[in-house]
Amino acid sequence: MVEPIRQSIPRDLFPQDPKWLATLRENAWTRAEHLTYPTGREEAWRYTDVARLHDDRFPARLSVAGLPEAAHPRWENLADATPAAAALSDGAPAEIRLEPGLARQGVRLLSLHRAAREEPDLLQGHLGRLVGSDDVFTARSLALHRGGLLLYVPAGVQVEGPVRWLHWLAAAGSAVDTRSVVILETGASLSLEERFESDDLALPTRVQPVLEIFVGQGASLRYQQWQTWGAGTHHLGQVRARLARDARITTLLAGFGADFARTEHRVTLAGEGAEAKLLGAYFPNGEQHHELWTVQDHQAPHTASDLLYKGALGGAGRAL
Repeated sequence: MVEPIRQSIPRDLFPQDPKWLATLRENAWTRAEHLTYPTGREEAWRYTDVARLHDDRFPARLSVAGLPEAAHPRWENLADATPAAAALSDGAPAEIRLEPGLARQGVRLLSLHRAAREEPDLLQGHLGRLVGSDDVFTARSLALHRGGLLLYVPAGVQVEGPVRWLHWLAAAGSAVDTRSVVILETGASLSLEERFESDDLALPTRVQPVLEIFVGQGASLRYQQWQTWGAGTHHLGQVRARLARDARITTLLAGFGADFARTEHRVTLAGEGAEAKLLGAYFPNGEQHHELWTVQDHQAPHTASDLLYKGALGGAGRAL
């Protein structure tokens, strides 16, 4: 299946969407059409060569062809001895595994496309809530996202062992936008590892993964992200989490690949007693450029957060 290029409007690209999702896309698309790219004079963008991220640099079409042969060894390695795993190829879910025991407890791991039809009440209240149409990039992401996952852990369920997701990129010259949602209900716990990998790509390729995380009252999440994209990749990522009362989150973001990588990580401590620990490591080498932007938003009293990022530079690599 070959999709039209990104100039097509959402209702033509995604005709099977339920009405609520089609409306969400159309509203985001309308906003995107009235937004402009950052100029580089804005504080949040003054270190970034925004021109390298413009849509017109990524005109290639996207195809849905399953997980490439080159990715199978990595997938089998990650999926081994874990209670749940998923592999996405150019944003589209290619493999999903979930232990029957977890499914019986109400844990859900499914593609966002399927969740939009089968879990509308659950997904509609969360998709786009933390990463909406803040700028032209996030607005286009919300309007044109394809693939992505929903992971739902019911109240009181403790998921033993790490859940692992593999994002594999092969669509050279394309713009790949994907959105995923993680929801932990009251007292649930989970460890999630997300890995971004590819071979070197012959043409500049932009990937914009968005992850929205909701940690319920007294719930606990450990999240790791490992970015080892090959050369040619431009990574523009968003990780945002909202913590309810007494919720806990520990995150580790590690960046080693891609020609350009910018990740924004925001945690909102919305409930009293919530705690967040944000850890990071980065090593741009050669002529790589890495940016890591973090915000800890303490909205409730008696909340606590800790931030520790460390990195090193090699060659002409740059980081901030």
